[in-house]
Amino acid sequence: MGDAAAREGDYAAAQPALAEGLEIARELGAGWLTALTLFNHTRVDRALGEYAAARERLLEALTLFRRVGDAWGTAHVLCQLGAVACEEGNNATARGALNEALEVFRVLGHTLGITYSLEGLAMLAAMHGRAASALRLAGAAAALRDTIGSPVAPVDKTRLERWLGPARAALGDAGAAAVWQEGRSMGLEQAITYAMSEDGASTAPGAVQEPGAPA
Repeated sequence: MGDAAAREGDYAAAQPALAEGLEIARELGAGWLTALTLFNHTRVDRALGEYAAARERLLEALTLFRRVGDAWGTAHVLCQLGAVACEEGNNATARGALNEALEVFRVLGHTLGITYSLEGLAMLAAMHGRAASALRLAGAAAALRDTIGSPVAPVDKTRLERWLGPARAALGDAGAAAVWQEGRSMGLEQAITYAMSEDGASTAPGAVQEPGAPA
């Protein structure tokens, strides 16, 4: 109930439900359920800008998921940790967590998880002023979402567009559209390879050069 309310943006209803669920999970000593509830609670934390609280919950959830050997849960937590680190300006942590999440999702064959990682890395690129890389990664994620029929949740779309909007403005309409299409044209493995090798200086073959980046 708490997670459903959070996904609808009803955080006033989400918080008490999640808090009660977490209390019961702890009382039961249910490590996996505790980890999942902690993870779900971070949707509320992030929406309210409470990044320190989100980070603490995610780190605990990560420990618990790893303890029970849940790769799916581990990757999802890493993806959220990367996004929170982006918001906090901790770029090294963000990059490491998102890359690790992407690799785990690739091994699992979890396409939706891969899109989460690509979107997180797009946000990180935008924060670094790498507009073309940000839009290329987001375009690749959008194409994957179209393939599996999973649109971005409204709250996540708002958060992502907060970073992609300035990236589009930096490149102009034509430039932004061109690199977005480059991303959409990437295959799954090509998008993963690009995402994991992209460091702000490299560009995809034939891609539009980053503004100010060396040729």
